[in-house]
Amino acid sequence: MGADQKTSVWTPLKNPLFRDLWIGAIFSSIATWIHNVAAAWLMLMLTTSPLMVGLLNAAASFPYLILSLPAGALADMADRRRLLLFTHGWMLAVAALLGSLTILVGMTAWGLLTFTLLLGLGSALNLPAWEAIDSEILPLSEIPKSAALDNVALNLTLAVGPALGGLIVAKAGAGVAFLINAISFLGIIVVLFRWRRVPAPSAITEEGLISEIIKGIRHVWQAPGFVSLLVRTGLFAFGSSGLWTLLPCVWRLEIYGGPLGYGILLGCLGAGAVFAAIILPWAKARISFESIAISSTGLFAVATLILAFVRLMPILFVGMVVGGFGWSALMASLNSSAFSTTPSWVLARVI
Repeated sequence: MGADQKTSVWTPLKNPLFRDLWIGAIFSSIATWIHNVAAAWLMLMLTTSPLMVGLLNAAASFPYLILSLPAGALADMADRRRLLLFTHGWMLAVAALLGSLTILVGMTAWGLLTFTLLLGLGSALNLPAWEAIDSEILPLSEIPKSAALDNVALNLTLAVGPALGGLIVAKAGAGVAFLINAISFLGIIVVLFRWRRVPAPSAITEEGLISEIIKGIRHVWQAPGFVSLLVRTGLFAFGSSGLWTLLPCVWRLEIYGGPLGYGILLGCLGAGAVFAAIILPWAKARISFESIAISSTGLFAVATLILAFVRLMPILFVGMVVGGFGWSALMASLNSSAFSTTPSWVLARVI
């Protein structure tokens, strides 16, 4: 007999809505990594400037800086189904237009930056509502299991998506990769349309939104342990961004590799993340949070040094596996701590 249904991590999949959204998210996440590989590679074909590649990552990340707080407040106040329908529709339209223009008339470096920024706006507005939606679909006792399933899906797509992206870019071009990303949003939109959510009364005014944002900030500020968690997350993200940003530059400009090899190299980070997802539950039962955080940071630092100084491909591939392990183990531990210490009424804002 298998594990008891009450303790099995797979039990949330018995909920049809969660299952459909989970499957849709897997395909969408794979397509997102396909898109990311295509965007980085196209930028390096349009210009050899590492600065432009860095700006590409900045364009994708900047919307999170300006929209995280209002997006979190909206996700806690508004009808999350309607919000998610809007954001996925927005991302579908932007990705479809980017793919079509790339195929039909070509794309410039600044045009690619603009579309990346527009796509990032939709993603930033989408994320808090998406992260918090499980609390509406599942009973509270199932939330830790759904989080574990989401982590499994994320790491698997990180391992598969980049390699598949490299293959698609090599065989069909970046435009086709962008269109695949656009199509992937359709599945989630269909599932959301079929969700018969009972709308909760909500008066979203400018004053109400600002008030809810202030409440979220106040909650975090009054939780010293959480402030420390945010600082650690921010410092790690600041340092680790160098590897994610400059990886395509090293591969394309110094090793002179092709898009398939770049996708595989990025997939090695995903493979390391999968290993971390497998080992982390065992480690948490035996090792303190601090020990996991310190060792994970050290592993990612080693991977960053390897990328900086090593140009032998076998060592580089192994180094990225090590880096993916350290990155995933640390981020999963930090996220788990955030979820376990945050009440549901402010969850999306805190995320």
